[in-house]
Amino acid sequence: MVLSKTKILEMMKKGELLITPFVKENLGAASIDLRLGNEFLVPKGKCKIAVRENTYFSKEFQNCVKKTKVGKEGITLKPFQLVLGTTQEKITLSKNLCGTLQGRSRFARLGVMVHISSDFVHPGVDNMQVLEILNVSPFTLTLYPGMKICQILFERMEKGVEYQGSFKKQRGV
Repeated sequence: MVLSKTKILEMMKKGELLITPFVKENLGAASIDLRLGNEFLVPKGKCKIAVRENTYFSKEFQNCVKKTKVGKEGITLKPFQLVLGTTQEKITLSKNLCGTLQGRSRFARLGVMVHISSDFVHPGVDNMQVLEILNVSPFTLTLYPGMKICQILFERMEKGVEYQGSFKKQRGV
Protein backbone atom coordinates (compact mmCIF):
# COMPACT_ATOMS: atom_id res chain seq x y z
CA MET A 1 0.00 0.00 0.00
CA VAL A 2 1.35 3.44 -0.99
CA LEU A 3 1.69 5.81 1.95
CA SER A 4 -0.36 9.01 1.95
CA LYS A 5 0.96 12.42 2.98
CA THR A 6 -0.48 11.86 6.47
CA LYS A 7 1.23 8.46 6.80
CA ILE A 8 4.54 9.81 5.49
CA LEU A 9 4.51 12.52 8.16
CA GLU A 10 3.52 9.94 10.79
CA MET A 11 6.41 7.63 9.77
CA MET A 12 8.81 10.58 9.88
CA LYS A 13 7.65 11.47 13.39
CA LYS A 14 8.25 7.85 14.49
CA GLY A 15 11.73 7.88 12.90
CA GLU A 16 10.89 5.06 10.46
CA LEU A 17 11.41 7.40 7.51
CA LEU A 18 13.88 10.27 7.28
CA ILE A 19 14.30 12.72 4.44
CA THR A 20 17.31 15.00 4.93
CA PRO A 21 16.96 17.87 4.29
CA PHE A 22 13.16 17.81 4.51
CA VAL A 23 11.20 20.50 2.65
CA LYS A 24 7.56 20.21 3.69
CA GLU A 25 6.38 22.12 0.58
CA ASN A 26 7.75 19.27 -1.58
CA LEU A 27 5.37 16.75 0.04
CA GLY A 28 2.40 15.83 -2.14
CA ALA A 29 -0.68 13.71 -1.54
CA ALA A 30 1.23 10.41 -1.85
CA SER A 31 4.86 11.27 -2.69
CA ILE A 32 7.61 13.77 -2.08
CA ASP A 33 9.53 15.62 -4.75
CA LEU A 34 13.31 15.19 -4.64
CA ARG A 35 15.71 17.84 -5.87
CA LEU A 36 18.62 17.39 -8.24
CA GLY A 37 22.05 17.53 -6.64
CA ASN A 38 25.13 19.12 -8.19
CA GLU A 39 27.38 16.06 -8.60
CA PHE A 40 27.40 14.01 -11.81
CA LEU A 41 29.26 11.22 -13.58
CA VAL A 42 29.57 12.25 -17.21
CA PRO A 43 30.83 9.98 -20.02
CA LYS A 44 34.29 11.02 -21.31
CA GLY A 45 33.61 9.89 -24.85
CA LYS A 46 33.44 6.63 -26.71
CA CYS A 47 34.46 3.69 -24.58
CA LYS A 48 34.18 -0.05 -24.75
CA ILE A 49 33.06 -1.56 -21.43
CA ALA A 50 32.74 -5.26 -20.67
CA VAL A 51 29.56 -5.43 -18.57
CA ARG A 52 29.83 -7.81 -15.63
CA GLU A 53 28.43 -7.96 -12.10
CA ASN A 54 31.10 -5.57 -10.74
CA THR A 55 31.29 -3.24 -13.76
CA TYR A 56 30.18 -0.11 -11.86
CA PHE A 57 33.30 -0.33 -9.72
CA SER A 58 35.59 -1.58 -12.48
CA LYS A 59 38.60 0.24 -13.86
CA GLU A 60 37.05 0.24 -17.36
CA PHE A 61 33.97 2.09 -16.09
CA GLN A 62 35.98 4.58 -14.00
CA ASN A 63 38.18 5.36 -17.02
CA CYS A 64 35.13 6.14 -19.17
CA VAL A 65 33.46 8.72 -16.90
CA LYS A 66 34.49 11.85 -15.08
CA LYS A 67 33.05 13.15 -11.84
CA THR A 68 31.95 16.75 -12.10
CA LYS A 69 30.19 19.30 -9.92
CA VAL A 70 28.05 21.99 -11.47
CA GLY A 71 26.86 25.34 -10.17
CA LYS A 72 23.80 27.37 -10.99
CA GLU A 73 24.72 27.17 -14.69
CA GLY A 74 23.43 23.59 -14.62
CA ILE A 75 24.37 20.61 -16.71
CA THR A 76 23.57 20.45 -20.41
CA LEU A 77 22.52 17.15 -21.97
CA LYS A 78 22.73 16.62 -25.68
CA PRO A 79 20.09 14.47 -27.38
CA PHE A 80 20.33 10.87 -26.18
CA GLN A 81 23.05 11.67 -23.62
CA LEU A 82 23.16 9.83 -20.29
CA VAL A 83 24.62 11.12 -17.02
CA LEU A 84 24.44 9.81 -13.48
CA GLY A 85 23.34 12.35 -10.89
CA THR A 86 22.16 12.37 -7.30
CA THR A 87 19.35 13.83 -5.29
CA GLN A 88 20.04 16.54 -2.72
CA GLU A 89 17.98 14.60 -0.21
CA LYS A 90 19.22 11.57 1.69
CA ILE A 91 16.52 8.94 2.18
CA THR A 92 16.62 6.73 5.28
CA LEU A 93 14.08 3.90 5.43
CA SER A 94 13.31 1.44 8.19
CA LYS A 95 13.25 -2.25 7.33
CA ASN A 96 9.45 -1.95 7.09
CA LEU A 97 9.43 0.57 4.22
CA CYS A 98 10.54 0.61 0.60
CA GLY A 99 10.21 3.23 -2.11
CA THR A 100 9.80 3.77 -5.83
CA LEU A 101 11.38 6.65 -7.75
CA GLN A 102 9.24 8.25 -10.42
CA GLY A 103 9.97 10.90 -12.99
CA ARG A 104 7.83 14.02 -13.07
CA SER A 105 5.50 14.31 -16.05
CA ARG A 106 6.48 17.91 -16.82
CA PHE A 107 10.03 16.75 -17.54
CA ALA A 108 9.08 13.42 -19.12
CA ARG A 109 7.13 15.42 -21.71
CA LEU A 110 10.39 17.14 -22.62
CA GLY A 111 12.19 13.79 -22.94
CA VAL A 112 13.93 13.59 -19.56
CA MET A 113 14.11 10.15 -17.96
CA VAL A 114 15.38 10.10 -14.36
CA HIS A 115 15.89 6.37 -14.12
CA ILE A 116 16.36 3.83 -16.83
CA SER A 117 15.47 0.70 -14.89
CA SER A 118 16.43 1.06 -11.24
CA ASP A 119 13.52 2.81 -9.59
CA PHE A 120 13.30 0.58 -6.50
CA VAL A 121 14.54 1.96 -3.15
CA HIS A 122 15.34 -0.90 -0.79
CA PRO A 123 14.21 -1.15 2.84
CA GLY A 124 16.87 -0.11 5.33
CA VAL A 125 18.75 2.23 2.97
CA ASP A 126 20.38 5.42 4.18
CA ASN A 127 21.52 7.18 1.03
CA MET A 128 21.15 9.82 -1.60
CA GLN A 129 19.41 8.43 -4.64
CA VAL A 130 21.47 8.00 -7.80
CA LEU A 131 19.56 8.95 -10.92
CA GLU A 132 20.27 7.61 -14.40
CA ILE A 133 19.29 10.78 -16.26
CA LEU A 134 18.76 10.30 -19.96
CA ASN A 135 17.74 12.91 -22.50
CA VAL A 136 15.63 10.92 -24.97
CA SER A 137 14.53 14.02 -26.87
CA PRO A 138 16.00 15.53 -30.04
CA PHE A 139 16.59 18.77 -28.05
CA THR A 140 19.59 19.93 -26.04
CA LEU A 141 18.35 20.32 -22.45
CA THR A 142 19.89 22.01 -19.42
CA LEU A 143 19.06 20.76 -15.91
CA TYR A 144 19.75 22.76 -12.77
CA PRO A 145 20.77 21.75 -9.24
CA GLY A 146 17.88 22.24 -6.84
CA MET A 147 15.15 21.60 -9.39
CA LYS A 148 12.49 19.10 -8.30
CA ILE A 149 13.58 16.41 -10.76
CA CYS A 150 11.71 13.35 -9.47
CA GLN A 151 9.42 12.04 -6.77
CA ILE A 152 9.47 9.07 -4.45
CA LEU A 153 6.54 6.96 -3.30
CA PHE A 154 6.76 4.90 -0.12
CA GLU A 155 5.18 1.53 0.62
CA ARG A 156 4.96 -0.53 3.78
CA MET A 157 6.68 -3.92 3.62
CA GLU A 158 4.67 -6.99 4.55
CA LYS A 159 7.53 -8.41 6.60
CA GLY A 160 10.53 -6.21 7.35
CA VAL A 161 13.86 -7.11 5.76
CA GLU A 162 16.87 -4.82 5.52
CA TYR A 163 18.88 -4.27 2.32
CA GLN A 164 22.54 -5.27 2.75
CA GLY A 165 23.90 -4.46 -0.72
CA SER A 166 26.81 -2.29 -1.78
CA PHE A 167 24.69 0.86 -2.27
CA LYS A 168 23.14 0.90 1.24
CA LYS A 169 24.91 4.09 2.38
CA GLN A 170 25.74 5.70 -0.95
CA ARG A 171 26.40 9.44 -0.74
CA GLY A 172 27.27 10.40 -4.31
CA VAL A 173 27.68 9.16 -7.84
